[in-house]
Amino acid sequence: ALIGVAFSVAFLVGPMIGAWFAKRARTNELFLSTPALFAIVLTIIELVCIVLFLPETLPKEKRLIKSHSESKLLPFWIY
Repeated sequence: ALIGVAFSVAFLVGPMIGAWFAKRARTNELFLSTPALFAIVLTIIELVCIVLFLPETLPKEKRLIKSHSESKLLPFWIY
């Protein structure tokens, strides 16, 4: 339910933010970079909140410890 709420809020707030940036856009600004910078800042804030406030759900005794030799068997993105 929380994911649905997050999407609903994003669908409501996103166009309003886009309209605000469109209204404030300067024609001489290179590639209109302000919206991109705003998105980068929001992403960094999100990552910091995830790292700081979301706990690890898997108990330590159930975590798989991989040896160095096993880690070379699979590509890095699978871990």
